[in-house]
Amino acid sequence: MKCAGTLILILLYALIPVIACSQRPFYRIINYNNSNGLPQNSVKSIGFDKAGFCWLATEMGLVRFDGRNFKVYEQPQIPGLQTNRVRAILPDTDGQLLATWIDNSFVQLQQGEQHASFTPVYGGPFNGIHSRIGYKVDDAIIDSLGSLLGQEDIWEQFVLDLEDNQIVGLNRKECYVFLNDMLYYLRSGQLLNRVVLKKAKQQYLLLDSICLRLTAGNRVEAWVNGVDITGMKRVEGPLGLDPAFLRGDFRALWCTSGAYVFSGGNLYRLYVKDQRLFSRCVLPSLAIKELHAIAYDPANDCYYLGSHIDGLFIARPIIFDSPDPPLTGVGKGQNYYTQAMLDSNTVYCGNTLFSRTRAARYLDIASDQPSVLQPVGKELLYYGQTPDLCAFNVKRLEKKVLAKLDGKITGMLLWPDTSCLYVSTRNTLFRLENQQLKEKRSLPGKGTISCFVKDESNSFIIGTTKGLYWYNWPKNELSGHLLDSITIRTLHRDENNDLWIGTYDNGFYLFSNDSLTRFPYGPRNSLRSVHAFVEDGRGFFWLTTNNGLFKVSKTELLAYARGSIRDVYYYMFGKADGLPTNEFNGGFQWPYAWFADSMLSLPSLDGLVWFYPHKTKLLFPEHAIYLDKILLNNQELDKQQTSFTLAAGNNLLSLEVTSPYFGNAENILLEYTIEGIRTAWERVPADGRVVVENLPAGEQVILFRKRDGSNYTSYQQLLFRVSVAPFFYQTGWFYTVTILVLLLAVYLYLRWKTIQFRQRALLLEERVATRTSELREVVRQLADSEQALERSNRVKDQVISIVLHDLQSPIRFLDLLGKRIEKTYRQLDQSALAERLRELRNSTSTLYNFTSQFFTWAKSQHGLYAVQKRTVVIQQLFEDTATLYKDILKSRNNELIIYPTALSCYTDPVLLVTILRNLVDNAQKNTSNGVVELQARIMQEQLVISVSDTGVGMDARQINAFFEKEVDARKGGGLGGMLILDLLGKIQGRLEIESQPGAGSEFRIILAYPGH
Repeated sequence: MKCAGTLILILLYALIPVIACSQRPFYRIINYNNSNGLPQNSVKSIGFDKAGFCWLATEMGLVRFDGRNFKVYEQPQIPGLQTNRVRAILPDTDGQLLATWIDNSFVQLQQGEQHASFTPVYGGPFNGIHSRIGYKVDDAIIDSLGSLLGQEDIWEQFVLDLEDNQIVGLNRKECYVFLNDMLYYLRSGQLLNRVVLKKAKQQYLLLDSICLRLTAGNRVEAWVNGVDITGMKRVEGPLGLDPAFLRGDFRALWCTSGAYVFSGGNLYRLYVKDQRLFSRCVLPSLAIKELHAIAYDPANDCYYLGSHIDGLFIARPIIFDSPDPPLTGVGKGQNYYTQAMLDSNTVYCGNTLFSRTRAARYLDIASDQPSVLQPVGKELLYYGQTPDLCAFNVKRLEKKVLAKLDGKITGMLLWPDTSCLYVSTRNTLFRLENQQLKEKRSLPGKGTISCFVKDESNSFIIGTTKGLYWYNWPKNELSGHLLDSITIRTLHRDENNDLWIGTYDNGFYLFSNDSLTRFPYGPRNSLRSVHAFVEDGRGFFWLTTNNGLFKVSKTELLAYARGSIRDVYYYMFGKADGLPTNEFNGGFQWPYAWFADSMLSLPSLDGLVWFYPHKTKLLFPEHAIYLDKILLNNQELDKQQTSFTLAAGNNLLSLEVTSPYFGNAENILLEYTIEGIRTAWERVPADGRVVVENLPAGEQVILFRKRDGSNYTSYQQLLFRVSVAPFFYQTGWFYTVTILVLLLAVYLYLRWKTIQFRQRALLLEERVATRTSELREVVRQLADSEQALERSNRVKDQVISIVLHDLQSPIRFLDLLGKRIEKTYRQLDQSALAERLRELRNSTSTLYNFTSQFFTWAKSQHGLYAVQKRTVVIQQLFEDTATLYKDILKSRNNELIIYPTALSCYTDPVLLVTILRNLVDNAQKNTSNGVVELQARIMQEQLVISVSDTGVGMDARQINAFFEKEVDARKGGGLGGMLILDLLGKIQGRLEIESQPGAGSEFRIILAYPGH
């Protein structure tokens, strides 16, 4: 029996720490390792600098973490380092950090100017001894330990046993030295106490000003000011009962925020109360191997844990909870919609009763419309089962059909009390009183009803898929409307009768005092679709979206609507903050529910989300903005300066800025602008690097900003002034020289114009004299023209006389021939008659040829006559001429000889034919019983067409008269010479005559023959 009792007692002792460590608050753990940003998994020490950055000691260098990015400092970045393996990070009581390396060298974190981030600077070698627990102790005290303790070989003793031989630093001047089972207390370079210790497996801690020595079996030794605290001999609370701690299997961990013990997979915090040492389990069931480092942020209740093999772990309080669905039943789906609060602990959603005091259970009310539900009291639910409106009593499990509707229900509203229910379908509103259908109204076709709220006693504000409308129930008419063609998602009327409007993919709005305001879309345009406006009663809206949950100050939204501010700060919660999903559900009447103790329940695509808005602490980005690096054309500049001078030309300026923030990265809202160049603020990229190219000449200001905590009117800023040198043509001296040059140019121009005016006056005088002379010449030419006109008139008179004379003879001949034929045709035999007719034809042909040639010449004298050139085959021209003159030549016993040719020319065929016929006609007139020849040839790149005869010929005077266009130049010539020469001029030809009296004549037509 005694053995059984002992066994039970042991089991109870074993269970006590488990029970103690299972209490809330729970924490969620985030692990960073070499697969998600941490360069190496051995985190041996953790420290925070004054700026708020987290520093990690690893085997691959000193690592800085700003909450978003890891930055490694190793040999290339820290000149002087001989190894990348960091041993520890030591703080001092002033908040400064120092890192030691395994080769007994150290690095200090130095800031310099206030705007610059802390930079590791190599400090050189040291003796290798430093405080492993607590704060840094001055080097002078460390160096004097040998003489103070009377042990000159103290360095070698420390190196032989680094676990048991340690220094616990209280501040720069005060420390405890544990060496070879002895305790030494030193202050300001003096040894004040010496204590002999029992040899045991031990670990040391510093708790405020108390130095602790922990050994197996829950044995504790404590000192303050070097004096033993007699009443503090064990740890009370769950740690004192932890089996692993009792065995001595634990690790003592210290940070500037407290003393901790990691034992049995649980993390305990030590604290002193009434001169006794207590423990509290803060992180139960930690699956972390080789936990060696800790840091704690008390303001945000956040733990930073370093593992020797698994990297960095960050433990944050769990804000959100998701109730488990029923283990059985059809309703296990986690995609939830509208909710109905039945009592202070129970909410109905998705055919499931969720309770905070018992497991969820399945309750099927046979609803096929999970997005519409209206609770009445604690027992009754109104819902839709197409096409019925039903009521279900939760306690009695009874269903009742209230009315037949014309489609699926889109919304329900109890007003003014629980006896009156309004129900909407796609285009119809129904009113029920005491569960009886009283009347319905069909809306004019304005899209599908999605939600509605009461406006006045007889009016509703109705959201549809095509905008927002005001509806008068008694008159069944729509009045005002807003947001045409936009799908309305949700409506909310606040205590001031302001209307808040959520839409699908078009943002959210405020309608107040007949003014409509659309608000910014927020991080990643997440607030394009707002499902619910949840007022928490403390001046904030909680907005559910498809991309996270947002908290925003209502005062700030109203200030934006008034135009008092230009932007709105939305605080975002997402999966990184513990939400099961970023996507919430909406588009129905009740997208949220409140428990009696102010817990809020929200439906999402992955279950219900429960949390306390009033208890949710926001982690605001309160730290300053710091400059990490500045590069100019890929050359690093000193980051201690905030003013830079750039040479003229193309410049590539890169600024790397950061601000420590360990919350959701969307909430830091780090922005920048260039004053006078960019009007809008732009988000700083995730890596913090902003690249600016080709700034214009002059003084430029690059400004970074972020919100200063929760104050929506206050920003933290970091400003850089950049002076860009101008090109030479943009400088003042260049403008001065340019103006002087322009003035000189104007002077020279005016002087030149004066000289030019004088020269023009002289030139004008010369022109007047020249014009006078020209006028005299014109007068003379007019006189000559008058004489030429008189000659021309005389020529025309002569031409008319010649034409009449030339016409008179053939006409008289025709008249005589006609009379002869008329008198004698009966006596003439056939051959004589044929001869007479041949004479008649020859006379008419001669007459026709004469008139045709004359008219061709007359037409060519007209000013509008246009030469029409084309290719003319010379042989065809000869043959046509022979056909025309064959009988005429026979009448004078002449023979026409044509020399065959394959030549052709490009000219006006009508004019050339007229010229050729005229020459042939002249030849046959001046030749009897002779020969007329036609031939063509090429001579000296020219086409020569010759008409030769064996007639009477011409002397030199006649030839000259022919060329002078004298009408009587050749006996019987008529106007032939004038006609030929005029027509030849039209086709750019010329005429040559070779003749002797009695020896015949040769007329040569000479035309250009290009391309031969």
